[in-house]
Amino acid sequence: MTAWSTPASGRGRTPMKFTDEDLGLLKPWAAALILDRTTDRPHTSTALRHAVDAAERGVISPDTRLRAVFAAIEWGTQRSVINDDHVAPVDLGTAGQIADPGQRRTMATRARYAEVVQGNLRRAAQELSGRPADLVRKRLTLTDLDLDWNETTGEDETRDGAGREAANRAWDTALHEAVDRAIESFPLDRNRRAKLRATFMTAGAAAPPEPGPSYVRGLRRALHPVADQPDERVRGHLHHPAQPAHRPRQPRPPVDPA
Repeated sequence: MTAWSTPASGRGRTPMKFTDEDLGLLKPWAAALILDRTTDRPHTSTALRHAVDAAERGVISPDTRLRAVFAAIEWGTQRSVINDDHVAPVDLGTAGQIADPGQRRTMATRARYAEVVQGNLRRAAQELSGRPADLVRKRLTLTDLDLDWNETTGEDETRDGAGREAANRAWDTALHEAVDRAIESFPLDRNRRAKLRATFMTAGAAAPPEPGPSYVRGLRRALHPVADQPDERVRGHLHHPAQPAHRPRQPRPPVDPA
């Protein structure tokens, strides 16, 4: 039942994290990471594989919505105390979506892009500020993306066509709005904030071996194929409109205190 994350070497796999480090916040795209395997760091889950197989065979009605319930124990010092027990249900989409390899790949690619954006932002901020890694992780977490993820992963937004293209742009915009919010809350002067915005997704900005610039470029090409440009610098957008796209944010529904 475990969702595993495996390094490129194929050794030392670990249970996949579905919440963000230190904050315990659910990443809305976490479940999509296991919808499509990649060669660089595959995420696998036998339980999900059974569900996908059943959907592909037509055993599950295509309009049935499927959810994954993630659970993880957070241990204290020397694994002697349980600090927290995280449990969170996450929507996987409909059986029709996960039965279609193309739609699975679309959702997984968007999820991996979110991971790369957040990871590159943290690494660039740490290099620029010299602050401890744990402080950077806590302050540079992309939040308030649940509604945006839900709005861009419906069936009309994952099939081929204008719907998927529009959803790609919307998710890209939402991610970079979240980046702006995170940078504004980070303790840097204005000039270094501007430098962080300008460089965090470029090939020269603290890009790690894994996932590196070629991986980010691959994600962009997977969503928006373009002619190969070997010397192209990696930028932090899935889509580059002539004018930055800013869509009005929809009001979030009130929380029922009951």
